[in-house]
Amino acid sequence: GPWTEEYRADSKGRVDAYFTRDYNMVQPGRQHVGVQGGFLVLRPDQKAYDEYVDIITEGDFDGGWGGKYGGFYGAMQFQGVVPYYYDTFHPRTAVELNRCRYNTMADNPMNVRGDQGEGKCRDSRETCEDCRKTDPADVYTAHFTVCQKPWICISQKGTGLYHPFCRQMHAKWFEAREEMERGWAEQYKDYVPATKDGKYDEEHFRGACKSGGEKGYIPVVVPKVDGELVA
Repeated sequence: GPWTEEYRADSKGRVDAYFTRDYNMVQPGRQHVGVQGGFLVLRPDQKAYDEYVDIITEGDFDGGWGGKYGGFYGAMQFQGVVPYYYDTFHPRTAVELNRCRYNTMADNPMNVRGDQGEGKCRDSRETCEDCRKTDPADVYTAHFTVCQKPWICISQKGTGLYHPFCRQMHAKWFEAREEMERGWAEQYKDYVPATKDGKYDEEHFRGACKSGGEKGYIPVVVPKVDGELVA
């Protein structure tokens, strides 16, 4: 993002956190932007934990943490206190990642709704990548918000700019489900996966959907060892 684009570590290249910011929650020009709640990588650190506790118990929240990080979803909690901590007390020790590659939501990067790419970039850049057009092969992690959850069995065959991307990401999820089930079958000799005999968009959903909607989804059967679920 524009406020952490250049990373210059304070101490020997140490990185303590990776996150993405949620520019959908603000208008262009907003400097103090919250992190997106679906993704956070942290270096375990007792000192940092104690600092978080001190910040929260002090409760310096007047319209926002430090009077700045507020006015967006989750500002009082995770989405607000995390950027407040790193931007204010430990600048240049956290890295904001490309939100089209990590924690992608297939969201419109502009402040005008629609598929035409109109308006200003929400992250205040002159130009911004449209995550709806990102090659799925370049994506590391996805956050199913705009795309909705795969187990709702939405075919994503609509005409929206995000539909082709979401369909491909859902396909990868069902592929990963099959891979997980095969792994369990190899690991646990008595494991029997769910019978996936759904005919709804069968090739795409790999038989895991009988109809559109969550009620049409055929759930994963989780293996048990000594009567206890393994996952």
